[in-house]
Amino acid sequence: MVEQFQQFMHRAGLEFDANLEQRVCETLRLRKVLLAVAESCTGGLVSRMLTSQAGSSEYFVGGAVCYTARAKVIQTGIDPKTVAEYGLVSEQTALGLARGIARRLFAQLGLGITGAAGPEAHGGRPVGTVFVGLVDKEREIVKEFAFDGSREEIQKKAAQAALGMLWLYLKDKEN
Repeated sequence: MVEQFQQFMHRAGLEFDANLEQRVCETLRLRKVLLAVAESCTGGLVSRMLTSQAGSSEYFVGGAVCYTARAKVIQTGIDPKTVAEYGLVSEQTALGLARGIARRLFAQLGLGITGAAGPEAHGGRPVGTVFVGLVDKEREIVKEFAFDGSREEIQKKAAQAALGMLWLYLKDKEN
């Protein structure tokens, strides 16, 4: 199901949460969970958000900005056949990035973000299409989002949505 940014953030109870970064980072730190991130369309924004908090080395193993198909394969080890068959902007690629970066950096959680930030569509996907994948040893979660706005606005919304997904995952693991 494709979700609009506002719907997702509302459903997650995160519409006006200026402290989302802080809460995600603090929860990762307290639970001693190691996270690795592979970003495409967000260009490192999620990694910057996660490392903006003091003590980030306790939970953030590292991140890769892998913009091209070649970089995705080299940096995360994603199967080139996955990228060729499903495209750079797909749920399979988002999950492959998440799996690969977690494996490469020996992290418990992997987060993969890929999308078409614009100004042009990519591989038949309209501008604003973003896939976020989150994996651990037991499960894989992927969401497709449809964002509007400028390239920069889409990147910011995608990064916030990725943190929102991470927060929902962490809250769910509490129970």
